[in-house]
Amino acid sequence: MGGDGCGVVGRVAGSTRARPRIALATGTTVEPVYHRLAPLLVADATIFLLDEYGGLPADDPGRSAAMLRRGLLDRVGVSNGRFRCPDVDAIDLDGACDSYEA
Repeated sequence: MGGDGCGVVGRVAGSTRARPRIALATGTTVEPVYHRLAPLLVADATIFLLDEYGGLPADDPGRSAAMLRRGLLDRVGVSNGRFRCPDVDAIDLDGACDSYEA
């Protein structure tokens, strides 16, 4: 993602919308992008995690939520209440997916 992608996030973060909503992926490929995006994001944005690993313990540092927290969210002060991720540990996965989509 070059300057154009960062420009889009900057426009969303600086828009008149009170609370921007941004969906993000994780992984080592996007970590450098997150370093560039951090100054553009606002702490009151709602961040949606696009995917999560199933089968890993909830506190595993390799989970997507943990990577996104370390790589970006903690740096810009996004609270847990503004960070949404799929519940891959739910017993009722269909219900958890329905809830996440809502």
